[in-house]
Amino acid sequence: MFITSSVLRDITEKATADQEAQSKLEDWLPRLQEYAPEAGLKIGHDKAVVIGIHLLAYLKRLDQGERLPEIPDEMLTEISPEYERLSRKLLKLVPGAESQEPDTAEIFYLAVHFEAVKANMGGN
Repeated sequence: MFITSSVLRDITEKATADQEAQSKLEDWLPRLQEYAPEAGLKIGHDKAVVIGIHLLAYLKRLDQGERLPEIPDEMLTEISPEYERLSRKLLKLVPGAESQEPDTAEIFYLAVHFEAVKANMGGN
């Protein structure tokens, strides 16, 4: 698992984040740590940084009213239904996005990060 403050520091060294975004990340990262084990995932520091940078980009898209380009729904069949559910759950927990339904592309790309975590765990 990871230490939130350390992950947050590394995220802000690699990507620009204003104080509000940092605060949202700081609130959200413990949720990632809480719910990932339910899906059998052990997210280490480096992967938490990558996922945090993805979330930071998501926050910027939300603030600017932007969306990722749509992806075909069948792409969701390429990822684990469990990771799709985890992605939906976590994206709905993003401070400021609780009332929004995350789009398919956001769900898919976050789930791909979870697939990578599982692959790095050796399939265990």
